[in-house]
Amino acid sequence: MATWMRKFICICLRVIQCRLLGQFVGYADYSLFTFYSGTDFLAVLVYIDDLVIAWNNTSRCTSFKSYLNSSFKIKDLGPLKFFLGIEITHTRIGLFLSQRKYTLEILEDCGLSAAKLTAFPIKQHHRLASSTTPVLSDPACYRRLIGRLLYLTITRPELCYSVYLLAQFMHKPRESHWDAAIHVLHYLKHSPGQGIFLSRPTSLQLIDYCNSDWSGELITSYVPTKFRLADIFTKALGRDRFHFLLRKLGIRDLHALT
Repeated sequence: MATWMRKFICICLRVIQCRLLGQFVGYADYSLFTFYSGTDFLAVLVYIDDLVIAWNNTSRCTSFKSYLNSSFKIKDLGPLKFFLGIEITHTRIGLFLSQRKYTLEILEDCGLSAAKLTAFPIKQHHRLASSTTPVLSDPACYRRLIGRLLYLTITRPELCYSVYLLAQFMHKPRESHWDAAIHVLHYLKHSPGQGIFLSRPTSLQLIDYCNSDWSGELITSYVPTKFRLADIFTKALGRDRFHFLLRKLGIRDLHALT
């Protein structure tokens, strides 16, 4: 792996020397390489021997792929459709990201493919922090499940509160924590194809900004409960409130787009 990465970095440096692309940046994340040349941009995400390429100039991307092909034996698979458990659906107005297959695999592994449905991921008045139910005899199963759910929050931000809460008990999970995790799975059974939609921007324009006044007296206005959109990330909510904020997040179901 290290040998492959060193060779790939050398290829990237040669690309710059040949002036196919401009400045090369890859210091913060060694699996992500970005190139700039004026207004042109190209990014390459590397996972073992798989490459995901994003660009805003087709000719530069074509030149880059041709150079790679002269250095390695590569196969162009076309537009990205599936990567690391994330399904990508291309539409005229943007991209839809979901983890339906990954979700169904979790449900099947836990024997919940035919589970009853629930409309929200965690009960509103839970007492998980003060639970005194018996400690799980096999905490490894709980930890593995929570780890898989944490990865699912990439495309399911509405799960952040419930999953991060349950992750706090991985050192000593109890039966009540396991039951709450199973409740999350019942919610996933209700909407396995749900994900996030990234719309294609027509233009990027600053329409508003906020400046923190550190030197003067800061006066904050009261925000009514119905406008507190961050509540879905910070607390357990009832069904109606949860689904209202879910719509505000722009989370959709994959099948609703077709």
